[in-house]
Amino acid sequence: MNDRMKILTSIPPKKLTITAIGAFLGIATATLLAFYASVPLLLASLGSSAALVYGAPDSPAAQPKRVIFGQFISALVSISVCQILGFTWYSVAIAVALSVVAMLLTDTFHPPGSATAFTCVIVEANFAFAFVPVLLGSVILVLWGLIIKRVTASLENKKTGNENAANENIIDGTTTSENIINETAANGK
Repeated sequence: MNDRMKILTSIPPKKLTITAIGAFLGIATATLLAFYASVPLLLASLGSSAALVYGAPDSPAAQPKRVIFGQFISALVSISVCQILGFTWYSVAIAVALSVVAMLLTDTFHPPGSATAFTCVIVEANFAFAFVPVLLGSVILVLWGLIIKRVTASLENKKTGNENAANENIIDGTTTSENIINETAANGK
């Protein structure tokens, strides 16, 4: 069996199904917000966030703080730029560049935040837009992601017989195996 096939078969079907359901629920809810706000362009950014939150939940860029605040900070920065410079080719470039810098300075780097910055300028968004749909959409994606992560961790722990581990530090983005390694290191074992 080649390496590609091993990767495809290494994901348990139940986990894959639950992840797909979570991605659907998260992006469906965010889509409703984007359509409510009449800005379907925001979906590209939220779709990228959803791919990270549901497909690579242990990635640093998929952690709740980075998803929520990376998106929100990018929106605030880019809306500020647009308020000052208007919609020009250089205001888009400045907004994206400054949003990257702001995310790095605040330890909230989330690459889809750059797409949010781009979108905020081209639609000439106001500051309310940073709250709805950007902040609210990001929070919804993260909440669904945490629920899905809890469910999949619970399934994995039932499979391994470690049912209590699903309750450990799930919100901080660490996996159960990471928690066991960290506890072992902390206890000097």
